[in-house]
Amino acid sequence: MKRAGLLLPVVRSLVAKAGELKAAGRFSHAARTAAGLLLRGRFREFREKLFSHTPLGTMGSAWSFPVPGEAERRRMSQEAALLPDPPLISVLLPVYNSPEHCLRRALDSVFAQIYPHWELCISDDCSTARHVPKVLEECVARDRRIKVVQRPRNGNISAATNSALELATGQYAALLDHDDELAAQALLRAAQAIVADRSVDMLYSDEDKLNLAGAHVDPFFKPEWSPEYFLSCMYTCHLGVYRTALLRELGGFRSEYDSAQDYDLVLRLMARTSRIRHIPEVLYHWRISPSSTALNYTAKPHAHLVARRALAQHLQAAGQAGTVEPGPAPGFHRVRRQIAGRPKVSVIIATACRSTLIRGAQKPFILNCVESIRSRSTYENREILVVHDKALPAGLEKQLAECGAAGIACGEDLNLPCRLNFGAEQAGGSFLLFLHDDVEATSPDWIECLLECLQDDGVGAAGGKLFFPDGRLQHVGLTVLGGSPKRLHHGAPGNTPGYFNSNIVQRNCTAVSGACLMTRAEIFRAAGEFSTAFPWNYYDADFCLKALKRGKRIVFTPYAQACHYEAASRPGPAPSEIAEFQSRWAGACEHDPYCVAQAQVLEVVR
Repeated sequence: MKRAGLLLPVVRSLVAKAGELKAAGRFSHAARTAAGLLLRGRFREFREKLFSHTPLGTMGSAWSFPVPGEAERRRMSQEAALLPDPPLISVLLPVYNSPEHCLRRALDSVFAQIYPHWELCISDDCSTARHVPKVLEECVARDRRIKVVQRPRNGNISAATNSALELATGQYAALLDHDDELAAQALLRAAQAIVADRSVDMLYSDEDKLNLAGAHVDPFFKPEWSPEYFLSCMYTCHLGVYRTALLRELGGFRSEYDSAQDYDLVLRLMARTSRIRHIPEVLYHWRISPSSTALNYTAKPHAHLVARRALAQHLQAAGQAGTVEPGPAPGFHRVRRQIAGRPKVSVIIATACRSTLIRGAQKPFILNCVESIRSRSTYENREILVVHDKALPAGLEKQLAECGAAGIACGEDLNLPCRLNFGAEQAGGSFLLFLHDDVEATSPDWIECLLECLQDDGVGAAGGKLFFPDGRLQHVGLTVLGGSPKRLHHGAPGNTPGYFNSNIVQRNCTAVSGACLMTRAEIFRAAGEFSTAFPWNYYDADFCLKALKRGKRIVFTPYAQACHYEAASRPGPAPSEIAEFQSRWAGACEHDPYCVAQAQVLEVVR
C-alpha cells in the first residue's frame, strides 16, 4: 500500500507534465531530455523536473530568491520603526497533523519577520499527531504574541481558519498555510502598503515555491488587480492580506467551499470592493508536496469543481446570467456571461480595396473579410459597413452587397481613424466592432465571445486572438512598456500558452489591436472616438488608454479567433506617431499594470 501511495503522485505528475508539454509544443524535446537524465543516472534531477509541474510553462525553473542580509534587515527595521501608526497584522495559521519540520519552518518564518507589529493566531483543528501540541506549546512559551485555540473536533480548513480569525485583534489578517513560509520582509511590505493607502481592503503579493530539495522554484510575478484574469483562475493566492473587519462582515470562510475557500472568499470580497492592491515582490514560499496543487494542479480535481461552483455563485449574487465552464488547463475556468437580448452589432471596416493571393486565388481583402463574416459567423443581428475612399469597383460593390455589406464613401484625404470614425457615425448598432479589411473570421461564435466580455459595464473594449495565415500568433494583447505599443508573443507558435496561460484565457490588458476591437457605442463616443493624430498606427492603443483613464477595463479573449494577414493593413509607425503617443502617454509607458515585466517583456516582439 505504501508503494502504491507513492506511485500515484508520480503517475499523475507524468500525465500532467506530458499534457502541459504537448500544449506548449515541447513534448518531443522534453522526452529526449528526460530519457537522457534517466540513462545517465541523474534521478534526482529527473524527479525535480517531474514534480515541478505547474501551468506556468517554467519547467520548475530554479531562481535565486533575494534573502535580505544583515545590513538590509537593519535598514528595513529602521523603515518599520518610522511607519506612522503601524497596523497590527494578525497571521492566521490553521494547523492539522502538520509534518513537524514543515510546521517548525512555518512558525520560524513568522518569528523571523522584520516587522514587529504582528500576532500569530493558530487554530489546531483537532490534530492527532503527537508532535503538534508539543510544538505549539513551545511556540506559546517563546513569544507572547502567539495565540492558540484547540478545536474540539476536526472541521477542515475553513472552520479552522475561522477559529483563528476569532482570535485576531489586528486591523488586517494575513493567511499562512501550515507547511509554507513567509519571506522575512513579508509583513513589512504589507504594512507599508497599508500605510500608503489606508483604504485598501486586500493585498496580494508575488510568490514562489519550495521544491522537495528546499530550493526556490517557479516564481510567479503577478499583474495588478485584474478582474477578468481572476475569474479565469485564482491568481492572487499567496500572500493574501485582508481587512479583518471586512472578513468578518463577509462571514469568514465557508466550509461548503473547502479546497477552494480562498477563491470563494475573494470572489465575495471583489463584489464588495475594488480596493485591492498588488505588492510586486515575492513574499510567500509555497511548499511543494506530492499531494498539493503547488506540485500539480491535477492533484485535487475536486478543488476545480468547487471553484467553478464558487464562480457560478458569484455570478448569481451579482445578478449576472451566465455559465462557468472548464478552462483550457487544470485550475483555469471560462466564465460565459449571457448576452442581454440580441443587441445590434455594427461591423465597421475601412478598406483601400487591395487584393492578394488567398488560398491560390487573387481576391480583394475586403471581399474575403466580408465573406468570412457572412459564411462563418453565427451572430445574425449585425450590419456590415465598408468605408472606402472612392467609388468601389462595380463588380466588388455587387459582391459586397450580396454578402449583406453596405458601402460608405468618404473623402480620399481621410486617414484610417477618420474612416473608422466616419463609419461609426453611420452605425446603428449599440455595439461597434472595428476590423481591418485583411482579417478573416475563423471561429463561428467570435462575435458572441466579444459581446460576452462587454456584458460587464466595467469593460470598455474587448479584442480577440489573431493568427497569421501560417498559424503563428499575431495578437494576444498589447503592452505600452518601452515608449510605444508592442504586441505580446508576436510571431510565436500559435499554441504558445503564455506566462501562466495568459494567451489561452480571458484576462485584462492595457490595449487590444484595432484589427479586431469591439466596444459599446456610448463608450466610443464618450472616450472621444479614435484620434486622427495617429494616421495608421497607435490609434487603437490610444483609445484603450482613454477608456482605462475613464475607469473602464480592456479585455483580451482567446475565444474570439480570426486570421490576420496584417502585411496589407498599414505602414509601420511613423516618427510623428511615436512622438505623439509618447507625449500623451509617457506615464503609461513606464508601468503597464497587466504586463509582468520580469516574465513577459522578454517575450515582446515589435
